[in-house]
Amino acid sequence: MLGLAPVDGDAEVPEAAGVQGDRPNILLIVADDLGYSDLGAWGGEINTPVLDKLANEGVRYSNFHVAATCSPTRAMLMTGIDHHRAGLGNMAVWMAPNQKGKPGYEGHLNNVAPALPERLQASGYHTYMAGKWHLGHEPGHWPAAHGFDRDLSLIGGAGSHFSDMSNLVPQRPKVTMTRNGERVKTLPEDYFSSKNFTDFLINEIEMGKTDGRPFFAYLSLQVPHVPLQLPDDWIDRYAGRYSDGYDQLRSQRLARQKAIGIVADDVSAAPRNAMVPVWDSLTPDERRHSARKMEIYAGIVENMDYHIGRMLDYLRQTGALENTLVIFMSDNGAAAEDTAKFVGDVLGPDARVWFDNTFDNHYENYGRQGSWIGYGPAWAQVSSVPFRLFKATLAEGGVRSPLFISGPGVGRDGQIDTALLHVTDLVQAIIETAHGQGLAALQGRGEAQALGMELFGQRALISGQWKLLDLPDNNKKRKWSLYDLAADPAEQHDLAADRQSLVRQLQEQWEQYSSENKVILPAGRTQPRPYE
Repeated sequence: MLGLAPVDGDAEVPEAAGVQGDRPNILLIVADDLGYSDLGAWGGEINTPVLDKLANEGVRYSNFHVAATCSPTRAMLMTGIDHHRAGLGNMAVWMAPNQKGKPGYEGHLNNVAPALPERLQASGYHTYMAGKWHLGHEPGHWPAAHGFDRDLSLIGGAGSHFSDMSNLVPQRPKVTMTRNGERVKTLPEDYFSSKNFTDFLINEIEMGKTDGRPFFAYLSLQVPHVPLQLPDDWIDRYAGRYSDGYDQLRSQRLARQKAIGIVADDVSAAPRNAMVPVWDSLTPDERRHSARKMEIYAGIVENMDYHIGRMLDYLRQTGALENTLVIFMSDNGAAAEDTAKFVGDVLGPDARVWFDNTFDNHYENYGRQGSWIGYGPAWAQVSSVPFRLFKATLAEGGVRSPLFISGPGVGRDGQIDTALLHVTDLVQAIIETAHGQGLAALQGRGEAQALGMELFGQRALISGQWKLLDLPDNNKKRKWSLYDLAADPAEQHDLAADRQSLVRQLQEQWEQYSSENKVILPAGRTQPRPYE
């Protein structure tokens, strides 16, 4: 990584800080649990005109990889180093006994590498954050301690999108939120996460614009992560749209992806997941409940697009947009978990009783304040088209994310770039852009730059077109599978038996990745997996 010399607090900010427009503003937008195929520019039917326009003006990266869950991805996004070195080798809540206390497994963002906002702050940027943090619960690990001048942050991994601040853990029934490094005790009655996070960034950019310094704004949206919730005037926007079911929608999205060029014409999507029944086999009442959850999910995605549009409108009206690099991504694949079952399995039967008594999850209350629902594996597999599986797995459905970049110096008018990229590559590109060097870092990885991954004991390595993958479960021994992602992005044809020499070669590369990043495989099972 490039070294950036710190700027003394009393020193005059140099001209290179962006007064002449040579160093752009940077708006980094991260959606939480958005699936690969949800946006219109990636084949989805959901109305996302703002993001689609940005994507079609810039460049889309169709082979961009993240971690399988949120906090490991965010640790890499904030540091540019592997999450096993940055402190989130495993998610804090799932840390195995043999991992706890080891370097890289602190459960919060450590100080092995300076955080991205610290580096940008030191080089003359204003640094603002609004949204989900999930990189440390104690004050010494909050956004304000890692280089953000101003922040409005949800510190944990999830919570209500409304003013009630409800949490999923009975021992901590209220979420922790901060404003500029101080705990927030109450929220406005009309609070909704996407709206208020956007409002906060707009206000901070407006207040800080007088000195001519560029800004780094991190809009870390809490949506469409569970609980699926919407304001009343948005909640019925997709009423009736999903009555034909998930089987048909999966086929429709794949056809649009082929027409757009997101996937090749000969690509086949992963088949229906074994845990998902055929849509036509459901009872009318089951279909009604299932479709309603997807209606709310779609409304949330459109509402997200609307508020991003408000952000861009402000920048456009103030003349800042033409000098603002806009980056959009999701932190991992679509979320398939059933929240109520998750609470019971992980927190125990008493917590499940608490959950059932605390949240009103009747059909009529779906998506409203006081409810806590997700859309489950049936619709998550739609969001994952054409890939298999979901968030929390190292299958492509868990680690392939939509990414686009638009703004000064990007051009390329909607080109779809198939180069292999990783979230750590994106950090390097941001630093180089802030240092006046453009986007040279986003040229993709060749076979000499293999991409290693590990989470929850799952292992993977991608080198060129090849992916080595190990998804262990409770009943099976470890076994490496091999897939040709160029021909088989849905990972349906295991070629390991016929390519043993290549398997050994890639396995050695994974072992090298593991050694360099001090990976510690968890002893025993540490997390329920949505593919079992």
